[in-house]
Amino acid sequence: MTLLNEVLKVEPLRKFACEYLVPVPMDNPGVHALRTAIRLRREWVSTFNEEHPTIPKEIDSLFPHIGPLHLSLNMRETFFTEHQDFLRLAHRMVAGKEMTKKPSPQVIDYLVTVLACAW
Repeated sequence: MTLLNEVLKVEPLRKFACEYLVPVPMDNPGVHALRTAIRLRREWVSTFNEEHPTIPKEIDSLFPHIGPLHLSLNMRETFFTEHQDFLRLAHRMVAGKEMTKKPSPQVIDYLVTVLACAW
């Protein structure tokens, strides 16, 4: 909330947030936190009929969603988790050594590319 308040102190950004819906791509915890703040502000306003003391009204203009990068990273992690045994076997055959317990996204991408080309 501190960062959001700092951004909204800039007048052109505050005006823009008042007039338009602003998509905000972020990771899963960020989406959850922003949605929670929006819900808390709306509940406060409907209960007390006044603005929330710390959550600005411009937050209602923000549209939190999981961005394509985070979606892609989550998909790769899920793919690795589901097909871990096969990918470890393929890595041993291609690289000639055991794969680490938690391989980097680059290693997973490399394996998927090699397997797709070999298919």
